[in-house]
This record gives sequence, C-alpha cells and structure tokens, in this order.
Amino acid sequence: LGIVQGLNQRFNLGKPSDDMNSAGVLLHHFSHSHAGLLGEPWRPYSREECELYNYPRCNSTADRACAYISNNRRRNYQDGNIIVFSVDIGGIIYNPHKNKAMCMYSEDAGSDDRQNRGCGCHTNDAECIARGTNNSCVLDIKAGVNDVGKCWWGPDRLKTMMHLQSFSMYNEIVLDTDPWLDNLPHSIDAFFYIPGAAELCDTLNAYGTFKAQYPDANVPLVELNISAEDSPFTLSNYSSPEEAGCPSSSTQLSSAKGSSMSILTVITGVAFVLSCMW
Repeated sequence: LGIVQGLNQRFNLGKPSDDMNSAGVLLHHFSHSHAGLLGEPWRPYSREECELYNYPRCNSTADRACAYISNNRRRNYQDGNIIVFSVDIGGIIYNPHKNKAMCMYSEDAGSDDRQNRGCGCHTNDAECIARGTNNSCVLDIKAGVNDVGKCWWGPDRLKTMMHLQSFSMYNEIVLDTDPWLDNLPHSIDAFFYIPGAAELCDTLNAYGTFKAQYPDANVPLVELNISAEDSPFTLSNYSSPEEAGCPSSSTQLSSAKGSSMSILTVITGVAFVLSCMW
C-alpha cells in the first residue's frame, strides 16, 4: 500500500490491540519540548545539543514525546468529528515500528508534570511519591487507589488501555525520544495538518526543513479531515509555504545556539502547543 492508503487503512480498521499498528494512527502535535528553536519541531534535541546549548526544557521534558492513538472508533460525542488535541497546530504521524512507547494512559495524563520521564508521579503528588512506586498509581485498592483509569500502563498493555479509554475523550502514549531521533527519517510516517488550521504555515515550514534535511525520504504531507466518515487522510495540495500565502521567514534559527531565549523571542510568530498537558 501507499503511505496515505496505509494511514487510512490503519485509521479505518483500528481497534483495541496490543499491536500499535493495528490500534490506529499515532499522532503528535508540535510542542515546545523539541527542536522548534532550530526550526525542526519534527525531532527531539540530541543529548549533545542539550549539553552544549542547554535549550529550554532540555532538563525537564525533552526526554519524552506525547502522542495519542486515533481510529474511526474514537469520535466526538457531540458532533461526530474525529478527536484531535488541536485543530490549529499540525504535527507528525509516528511510524509505530520505529518508535518505542514507555507508558500509556487511558486519558489525558499531564505527563509533562510527571516524574520518571512522564511515567511516574506528578511532581506535587506527595502521596504517590511516598509510596515509592515510581508510578502514577499502584493498581491496588489497598493502597487507597480508586481511580485506576488514571494509572499508566506498560507498552505491552495497549489493548487494556484502549478498552479503559471508553470513558475518556483522549488517550496518551508517552514515547522514548531516542528511537524517534535515531531512526529518522523512518520514525515519521507523515506530517499532517487540519484544513483551516491557524498555524498551517508553521506546519508547512517544518515540513520544508524536514525535506531539506531528508530530500529522499518518502514522508508525505497530508491533510486530516476530521469530519470525514472514514479515510480522513489525503495528500496535501501544498508543495511549499509560499503556495499557502505564508510570509517568508526572516528568523535566524542559528542565533538560538548558546542562548536560553524563549521560543517566542527566537521564532517570532510560531505557536507550538505545550505538549503533554492535556
């Protein structure tokens, strides 16, 4: 199958399964935690970059990536649309075979605020920390844990997590950033945006930097039509940011090196979502 056909097939047939490829498509919206300062939000910072330049979040959330599984069984109860975290901010679709889940939640986990690379207790959850489990809960009623739906599940419990998600709009998959970086460009199946997205130009610019880095990569740019009854992915009609009327970027991305300036002062006009705080 072609990549777009494959994405649509995974979306259409996705269901609770311990096989990530059979569960649906794995979506990630661009965030502050990764290499947006370098114009490359499609990858995490390398350890060397963090050691040399100490970019924002290198010491907090740069070691994890948040994603969620989408399939045709997950729809908004009110309007029937496909559930996405943001209609304005685009992102990437991960290759499930080239990435590694560290843990997963059956709802929004707020994992930016969690220890253990997003798979532990919230930093201010004294009771959880006192239990010494290094987990968001211990799945044990004797420990006073009743909200078992908020517990994290290991990467081998995907099917269980997805069954529990029936009570929640979102799920959250916390990925290890090392395989994502090490397996580029093959760790990414596609870039995506939703038609009418306010931050369309950011997605197109990001796709441009990716193609400049990996010109031979078979990684398409696709539209995600959230109102489609099935097969929501189609190839984008845009081949460049200019075709979408995007302003030319005058940002000198290299000036971010050696500085801990905020993303908003270095990349003007670019709005990335705060990842994992869903």
